Amino acid sequence: GRTPRPPLINRGYYSRVAAMRALLDGFFTHSRLPPLPLTAALTPSTHTNTTTPTTDTTTTSTRKRRQVITFGAGSDTSYFNYKAKGGSEEEEGVTTDFYEFDFPDVVRSKMNVILEHPTLRHLVCTGSGGASGASGVSEELRVDLVGAQLHGENYHLIGVDLRRLDDLQKLFTDAGGETGVPTIFISECVLIYLKPEESDALIRWAASFDPAVFLTYEQILPDDAFGQVMLRNLEQRNVTLFGIHARPDIPSQQQSYTSAGWERADV
Repeated sequence: GRTPRPPLINRGYYSRVAAMRALLDGFFTHSRLPPLPLTAALTPSTHTNTTTPTTDTTTTSTRKRRQVITFGAGSDTSYFNYKAKGGSEEEEGVTTDFYEFDFPDVVRSKMNVILEHPTLRHLVCTGSGGASGASGVSEELRVDLVGAQLHGENYHLIGVDLRRLDDLQKLFTDAGGETGVPTIFISECVLIYLKPEESDALIRWAASFDPAVFLTYEQILPDDAFGQVMLRNLEQRNVTLFGIHARPDIPSQQQSYTSAGWERADV
């Protein structure tokens, strides 16, 4: 069997998950904004959720929605946790759409898990655990194994190489994503694996959303004792952290966001 992790490692993982979930819950609490016109446009300056988009006052059709965008989603369960905790669009008066991006092979594996488990599949189909059709898959569930995409009512799982920003932007737009609604970006130990210019492009694209917040967790301090052991272990597995030396500490991490258009970067 698998060798048990030391208790300190398990506590670290728990703290990380608990912190990320608490911050995501904070976004849900504070993003209940008034309805946005369907033609909402971005202001020339786009930063964090301290700004609001300009609107076309001639438009009368409105809707309330917000977005959760996860880079390198892997086996992340934020959508399912949100639903399991009673995330109700009717009670909150807002639609929450989840967009998850990762390599196509990773996405296909996650798709298979979702499709094989009725509870997960129903949550994706209807957003509320409703019954699926006679075929076992609701008409509201669109599956493309070759293209590595699964689309439900409020859940979009999309396979793409994050280094190909043009492809990511098109897939996001095709799935109904918008840049002018409250959005939270989540990235856990992802951007550090990209070259600095590649992660910079993603951060700049995220800064074009308004209002928005970027929630990130990254490895830092490669030169202290723990960092040296971490890098040696990764090297033994032929894994490279391409961004670790460009952003080795908290100030350099913060600079990568503020220089890309984000108003501030808090720790």
